[in-house]
Amino acid sequence: MPVSFRELLAELGKDGAVAERLNVDRELVKSMRRRDSVAPEYWSALETAAADAGICVDASDFARWRANKARVRREERSAA
Repeated sequence: MPVSFRELLAELGKDGAVAERLNVDRELVKSMRRRDSVAPEYWSALETAAADAGICVDASDFARWRANKARVRREERSAA
């Protein structure tokens, strides 16, 4: 099971295939991968695409990944 947006997007395939599944531009998918972040407005489509691919994730996973990333950023800033 993926533990980040980047891992989930990798499991869903190449940028073009993921873009088609999410009905977004390929460049947006590249940006999502690079940032390891997906805006909540795309979560429903991402959850559906994952389910179609046999990957069991949902919005609670996405929220946890987002919160973990924010926590790491805060820790990095406070350590600097």
